[in-house]
Amino acid sequence: MEKALEACIAAPDDDTHRLAWAKETGGERGELVAIQCALARGGLARDVAIAHRRRETELLARNESKWASLDGLADAYLFRRGFVDEAIVDARTFAEKAEALFAAAPLLRCVELGGLDDADAGEIVRRLSAALASPFFKRVRTLRLDRVGRTVETDSDTHPRDFESAGKEALAHLIQSGSLRTLQGLQLPRCCLSSSDITKLAGSKDAAGLLELDVRSQEVDRYMGLYPGDVQQIVDSPNLGGIESLDISSALGRAPWLGGQTRDERAAASRKQAKERDPLLLQHPRIRGLRRLGIANCGFADEMIDALANAQFERLEWLNVSQNDIFAADFTRIGAATGYDHLIELLFNGPSKYTFDHKISAALGAAARLPALRILRVRNCYMNEAAAKALLDSPLARRLELIDLRNNRELPKKAADLRKLFDGVLLLDES
Repeated sequence: MEKALEACIAAPDDDTHRLAWAKETGGERGELVAIQCALARGGLARDVAIAHRRRETELLARNESKWASLDGLADAYLFRRGFVDEAIVDARTFAEKAEALFAAAPLLRCVELGGLDDADAGEIVRRLSAALASPFFKRVRTLRLDRVGRTVETDSDTHPRDFESAGKEALAHLIQSGSLRTLQGLQLPRCCLSSSDITKLAGSKDAAGLLELDVRSQEVDRYMGLYPGDVQQIVDSPNLGGIESLDISSALGRAPWLGGQTRDERAAASRKQAKERDPLLLQHPRIRGLRRLGIANCGFADEMIDALANAQFERLEWLNVSQNDIFAADFTRIGAATGYDHLIELLFNGPSKYTFDHKISAALGAAARLPALRILRVRNCYMNEAAAKALLDSPLARRLELIDLRNNRELPKKAADLRKLFDGVLLLDES
């Protein structure tokens, strides 16, 4: 068994070694590996995939903590392809106990460094530096730093609390220390990055190995966030040519503030941006070649819907269009488009201004194409029973394996009736 595990560590992308370990291990532990590898590989018959998803849930509910053995090392974790693949670890714990962490989770690849939200920028960089200096950091393939900084009290009655970001300093240290060289994924959500930070990242030759970049939701408190011009820098950078997964949520549909500009003038500039420049980004070869794209909260104009309906994505498998105004007719157009033939998962986590009503549910449920779609997440959309029933009893639902309707407050009370309509995995909040 030890040799089989060593083979998994040496070639973490090869399921052959994982399945050999599973066969040798046997029991429910080996079963989880086989099930998760099969789901990740895809191509299963719908009934088989649904049975696998249900069995996966049972196995993890009963054994997850025991199999992970990460008490005192990680605050949270996630199994993928049978092993702990992702974990949230305090930066100080990583610096001091990385050897124990990887002994318990030898195939850990994605790490979110926590403990970077309660100190000033200097101390945060010191904690980050100690974690990056660990000899075990080279085994991390994806690094996530989320909302790096701290919230402080102010003297203002109108703004009594303020966020002091250390995202700029953290990214600068990542670049200067050479830590980007071993990474395949970099996730920096809510770190208050600016255009100058993106310029530095796009200009770093050490970023050439990145396959994933997440720079969503940079506009926090007084920090202005990113703009379409920053997205353009990313997709044009010769150092970021290998990106396959890109999340630029909250960056589109906005124009930067200019000196002396009124709010009305800026709003007009943003509308012009959303109509004229944003749609062109979807024609960029780098965007067309992505496997994953996050464009939530991007202030879609009609022209952006046109661009989405006409986008010729070559291999897009995951799309997040949450918190955008997409109406019934828009879902009908997107659902009939040819650019989404490889799409496996669609996420719509909350509209911008309106309720996800019966008409929208019916339009999405009647999608003429989306032949590869298997997972649909429609969360936090003020969806009522009628809208949920229209979606669950639709032609699209009969092709899906999993539908996630959590955070729709009215639905848990109707859970028993809704489950009768869908024979796949239906996720609802507990009533």
